[in-house]
Amino acid sequence: MGVPSGRLSVDLSELRAMARLDLAGMAYEFGALNNKTAGTADSDAETFMSYPVSSGEGAGFSASYDAWSNLRDRLVRCMGKSAENAHAAQQAVEKICSMYESTDDDAAKHLEKSWSNKDVNGDPAPPPGIAHYTNGDKTLTQDRYPPAMPKIYK
Repeated sequence: MGVPSGRLSVDLSELRAMARLDLAGMAYEFGALNNKTAGTADSDAETFMSYPVSSGEGAGFSASYDAWSNLRDRLVRCMGKSAENAHAAQQAVEKICSMYESTDDDAAKHLEKSWSNKDVNGDPAPPPGIAHYTNGDKTLTQDRYPPAMPKIYK
């Protein structure tokens, strides 16, 4: 299964970085958005409660509550499913890389060489400049990985 000039191993290294950084980062971000959006339900009463001006009428939710509640629930499901899909894609790409690594000696040697750097925990790190996961105020490169995917609300 060898490929001239190590082309497969280069692509495999990029695939591994994509799985460990980009797809893991996407899963985390969608999971975090899922959590933040689901957390807005806690303030529904305060936000959507309408109080009567005249006495004798009871308080109730404003007309916009149903529209927002349905939209929020759809967003929560969408972001949760996106997080789960990104996580599943990450696992699939990792399996592909592992399979090639275990069946192609040249690919395994090039991957080992490409990933010979170590991150802050001593784990293999991607080659410098191959993939970068960015999250607003922090950049995760070869010395850090995205946080684990949070619990998903459905």
